[in-house]
Amino acid sequence: MHVLPGKLPVLLMGIVCITEFHVVPFVLQKDPKCGQKVHETNPWSYLNLFTRIVGGSQVKQGSHPWQVSLKRRQKHFCGGTIVSAQWVVTAAHCILERNILEYLNVTAGEHDLRIRENGEQTLPVKYVIKHPNFDPRRPMNYDIALLKLDGAFNFSSSVLPACLPDPGEKFEAGYICTTCGWGRLNENGVLPQVLYEVNLPILNRKECSRALSSLKKPIQGDTIMCAGFPDGGKDACQGDSGGPLLCQRKHGVWILAGVVSWGMGCARGWIDNEKKKYYERGSPGIFTDLSAVLSWIQENMSADLKMKSSTLLINVLLAYLGKEKERQEETIFHFVVFKMANSQTVKENYIFLEVSNSSIKTTNCVYGLYLYRKEIIYCFIFPTLI
Repeated sequence: MHVLPGKLPVLLMGIVCITEFHVVPFVLQKDPKCGQKVHETNPWSYLNLFTRIVGGSQVKQGSHPWQVSLKRRQKHFCGGTIVSAQWVVTAAHCILERNILEYLNVTAGEHDLRIRENGEQTLPVKYVIKHPNFDPRRPMNYDIALLKLDGAFNFSSSVLPACLPDPGEKFEAGYICTTCGWGRLNENGVLPQVLYEVNLPILNRKECSRALSSLKKPIQGDTIMCAGFPDGGKDACQGDSGGPLLCQRKHGVWILAGVVSWGMGCARGWIDNEKKKYYERGSPGIFTDLSAVLSWIQENMSADLKMKSSTLLINVLLAYLGKEKERQEETIFHFVVFKMANSQTVKENYIFLEVSNSSIKTTNCVYGLYLYRKEIIYCFIFPTLI
């Protein structure tokens, strides 16, 4: 039997009994609760936005129920954002250490780092997915990672997901958005113990590029998004990395528009960079633009859902082994083989399972799952389990 390099086929011998299957397309659905605050800081309005951008401020407990703290041996080091009960979005540069899963935990419902509060939930991380284009030597681009939790958060008033943007959804230059975290209150300053937020305007790409080109090592990237004030004074800082940049639709939900990535100093400003020494120059706050990596996020999250459904399907098939033998004339089938499919048939790293009539000699698989039943063909496609 031919085996593709690096792939291990699974051979299962037995009797499979099936009466009927319905194959439903896999769609990554938005959580109906996403982006909805239970505890608002202030009522939303355009006028309110312009009165709230003067400096960062401590928030009420539960004001950002999607905010999480990434902890290394119980110590906060980066932020993140809940996007589903089992998934958190953060910055790739936050999770570069070897063996990080041995000590990484994610805490939701956190407000004051000094105490354990009612509603806090802490989970370990099952695995980490860094964007394949992220390069630690150029950490400003594709600075995004997904954390698959080992368990699931129970949603409550203090633990809720933020909404991912819709495909093609952009927030225009000048739109006031919010970033939050437990980062330093000023450059080289102290770390706060409670959650803070600051409101920042989105910059257009031209202004962003102009500001970054004035640095000693000009920065360019496909996923960079800038926010901040040319004169400085408002920004994210060390300890906020991986946290959210949230934009609220008018009278609507909060959207995860960006992920805190980096900046030159904290809140330095860049309007007079050319007049400053290189080490004194500042930059806008740099975020990973979620709209630029949205398809990658959705593909990885939906692939996990498919994996669960695949496992369920196999469990159903195996549960039938050896059962209902009295219906041999129609429902007893023999010989089950799992094998990688032809890449022209389905996507790479997917298994194609085919159920066909024994009289049908040609199939689209090198090896498939064959269940012989009168005049019926079943086909199942799902991600590789091995």
